[in-house]
Amino acid sequence: MTDERFKVRPDALLYTQSSAPEYSVFQFFHTDEYENVRLLVTLEEAMQAAVHYCTSVAARTGITTRVIITDGDDYTIFEWKFNEGITWPEHLRSPKSDAPVTPNDKLPNPFMEGHKPEEPK
Repeated sequence: MTDERFKVRPDALLYTQSSAPEYSVFQFFHTDEYENVRLLVTLEEAMQAAVHYCTSVAARTGITTRVIITDGDDYTIFEWKFNEGITWPEHLRSPKSDAPVTPNDKLPNPFMEGHKPEEPK
């Protein structure tokens, strides 16, 4: 299920420099319902929550099917999907489409200071 309220911002990294509490985290379930798990938090807290929900038991078993972070304008700046892994931003996309994030995976944080995205090949 795709909720049209959550739009993907193509230039997401340009809009992630703020430390203002303007990011929200949502988790979507296999029942087509969703839950706002963080509302108007800093980007650091949003990333920590997203990693938590992407690696939870519910995510590993398919109960949670999608986790997103939205900015203050409701643009999606991060997306993880069950059995696909990270799907947005594109430079973090999982190399294996059938590889969900597990607790042993290390999620790079493209939004924190000092991170340089890999060049596309």
